Amino acid sequence: MTTTREELSDLRASLRAMLERRCASERVREVAESAPGVDLDLWALLARDMGVPAMTVPEESGGIGAGPEAVAVVAEELGRALAPVPFFSSAVLATTAFTRAGGPRAAEWLPRLAEGAIGTVAVTGADGVPGVDRLDVRATVSGERIVLDGTAGFVPDAEVAEVLVVAARSEHGPVVAAVEPGAVVVEPVVVHDRTRRLSTVRLTEVSVPRADVLAEGDSAVALLAAVYRHGAAALAADAAGGARRLHEMAVQYAKDRVQFDRPIGSFQAVKHKLADMYVLVEGAAAAAGGAAEAAAGDDERALALTASFAVEAYTEVAGDAIQVHGGIGYTWEHDCHLFFKRAQLDEALFGSAAWLRARAAEALTAV
Repeated sequence: MTTTREELSDLRASLRAMLERRCASERVREVAESAPGVDLDLWALLARDMGVPAMTVPEESGGIGAGPEAVAVVAEELGRALAPVPFFSSAVLATTAFTRAGGPRAAEWLPRLAEGAIGTVAVTGADGVPGVDRLDVRATVSGERIVLDGTAGFVPDAEVAEVLVVAARSEHGPVVAAVEPGAVVVEPVVVHDRTRRLSTVRLTEVSVPRADVLAEGDSAVALLAAVYRHGAAALAADAAGGARRLHEMAVQYAKDRVQFDRPIGSFQAVKHKLADMYVLVEGAAAAAGGAAEAAAGDDERALALTASFAVEAYTEVAGDAIQVHGGIGYTWEHDCHLFFKRAQLDEALFGSAAWLRARAAEALTAV
């Protein structure tokens, strides 16, 4: 589905207006400090009134199939608001996995995900690093069933997921299967960014029927590569949205804060800092757009380079915003620290910026 510039602008404006009403920083803090750490009411509203989870689901599977540009806009606006909703885990990761897999389980789950059901993926090793060679879950064949044993680390929104897509290693290559949450042990992991909830997922002799196997061998490798790409693109867009919001906050503070009878924004050092931040913000936005296109086009190298730039720019802008705000920016009460911690997790989740660049190097040398 092709989305026009005007439609993208309308989508951004509508989503921003809703989030400003329903996801102010006070609400973000309230959700972050409570269980399960996900705003299920907001997610239901986004699904019902705006079709947000349906945007990533193909039309033939009951979704909207809005395209990479629209998905990037949604991720940017959610990142700008620090929205504690399962867009990344469910609408991006789980939906990508089922879409790439196809088959009966995809036909069952994609319409449900489009309506707001929550899925997630356990496709990293215990250390949270992606890659087929890093998987710690093992799969063995037992008759007409697959038995899964092992651990996946830093799984997003596993506490509220209705289905998990689990990746494992076997003698014949990787295996990807749909697993019921009740069959696994979910252990919440406390991380510094409380706007996202991560867990360790442990599987002990979890037996799944062959019908729940989504992909094996080369098809599983391709599926996992797609999940990693779309995950990185979504994090890049989240970073672009958060960085822009931080710059807006810093500019406004520089106008309002007065020292020596002058707004601090009139001082050259602050002007230069804000200008440098602006360059990074615009660069992150452009990189996030490029990452979305690269993910949709299966361009591993371009995706890795653009996504790594965006998440690193977010971290740098977050640090600069704290400096502009001075002492108040370091306090728990100020929103700067919420964005700073989100930026750090964006840079580390699903592979660090360095890991992404290593992937780009691998893609380059493979040509």
